[in-house]
Amino acid sequence: KLVNNSAEHASKSFEFNSADEVYTTKDNLGKTAGALEIKGVSSNGQYSTIEMNKFSGFELDENSELNISNIQIRNAEAENGAIIYADTSESKISLENVNIVDNTARSEHGGAIYSKSDVTLTANAGNSLIKGNKTAVDDEAVYLGQDATLTLNAIQKGEISIDDKINGEENYSVKITGDETGKINLNNKISNANIDMENVTLRLSTDNSFETSNFTINSGTLDLVNGI
Repeated sequence: KLVNNSAEHASKSFEFNSADEVYTTKDNLGKTAGALEIKGVSSNGQYSTIEMNKFSGFELDENSELNISNIQIRNAEAENGAIIYADTSESKISLENVNIVDNTARSEHGGAIYSKSDVTLTANAGNSLIKGNKTAVDDEAVYLGQDATLTLNAIQKGEISIDDKINGEENYSVKITGDETGKINLNNKISNANIDMENVTLRLSTDNSFETSNFTINSGTLDLVNGI
């Protein structure tokens, strides 16, 4: 089975059979065209795993669509966006119950994700985690292009934890949302963003600051120092 296999203009999918299954890549995943869906399995907080083995991840073509659920992706390496690189504003990227861990960009931006398209990270009755990602200069995990939006969506008692930095070009946005049972933990800096929050509980650690960002609370609960 191939995780990517250049989907062309038809929908393709890759499904795991169990939460302890590990797919180890043997090459860069390359171009993703058309639609690609990757479905893992969740069991007792464990997700199916894509072990990148220092290869690069998904490079999205214009108008492509990438949907990943119940997956841990780790140990990718690339020039920009080791897991996801979208140099176009026309792609669709949806990640649900996904852990993105220990990935590296050799440049200054986007240790795990470099995207000019909108990205949605959801925790739906489960967890999503961004941790241990880095660039050539710091622990930045996500870098967004101008006018792109990162949506953090926690629903049905889902919990999102982001331990790495988020940054981007002028006028990018971060939307913090979900339902009143959802929790989002931000444990590092979000820089240069327009940030809106509604409905969920947002927890900020002592390491977090909205550096040069505009932060608007429409509704929800704000906890400082992760609830302490």
